[in-house]
This record gives sequence, C-alpha cells and structure tokens, in this order.
Amino acid sequence: MSNNNDYSFMKTGYSITGDEQRELTEEHLRNIEAMILVFTSNAIQTSFLYVEHSIRNGVTCGDINLALKYEVFKFIDRPNIQEQINITSQILAEEEEEEEEEEEEEEEEEGDVEEFTKNNCTCDICAEINSIDKKWEEWNPEEPFLEKLKKRIDDIPI
Repeated sequence: MSNNNDYSFMKTGYSITGDEQRELTEEHLRNIEAMILVFTSNAIQTSFLYVEHSIRNGVTCGDINLALKYEVFKFIDRPNIQEQINITSQILAEEEEEEEEEEEEEEEEEGDVEEFTKNNCTCDICAEINSIDKKWEEWNPEEPFLEKLKKRIDDIPI
C-alpha cells in the first residue's frame, strides 16, 4: 500500500494561504457585468411602474431603493432570467469587439420631481413593494455577496 500525499485533485480554486489567486476570464467578468445590468434594469423598470401607479411625476431615490429591495427577492425567479443575462452578455461582447466610442447623450432638463411617498395602489406588485421594508429588515443573508448587496442598498439615501 503506497502512501500518496498528493491532494492537488482537491483544489477548490481558493487558497487558504492567499498565495494563489483565482483569475476571472473576460467571459466571467462580462457575465457578471451582464447580470448586474439585468438586475438594475429590472429594478429601474419596477421603479417606473411604481411611480406610474402613484401618479407622481418622477422617480426618486426612495422609489429606486424600494425597487432594488424588491428585485433582490424576485431576480432569480423571473422567467427567462438566464436568457436575458446571456443576451446582455452577448451584446457586451459585440460592443467590446466593435470598440465603439460612447456617444455623449444630451441631458434633458426636467422640472422638479415630487417628493417620495409610498403609493396607495393595491395591485399585486405595488402591494408587495409597499410591504418590502418589513421583509428586508427581517432578511439576514448568509452569503458574502448578498450581505454586501444588502449593505449597499441600505446605504442609498432616501
């Protein structure tokens, strides 16, 4: 019986000593960027819907804060989420290949946006958004990424 002390097959990609670093490929980074873009796009769309149902004239930090909290709980369960991420990743890859320079967009001046208030709409989405703060406060994520995400959303000034 031989005494084999080679445990290299058990490598996880993470080093206990910190000597090795796991390198992300361009594709991994692009997929992470795509996921963040889809996540924020969904939250922005939700904030627009919420404001539309409140009959206010513009989106505020409070609306975005509620929509981001809502999206944290809805993102993974959305239909075709992986397809949306894949399409966004493909678009990002094409943009990288084309090496297009960003065109400056002209900002439109808008009037004052009304102050944030929760809306009184009783549709399913607005009702869930209006009650999201209680769920958010009770949520204690165990994964480091989700802990950081929660902290960043909590840091958004309302």
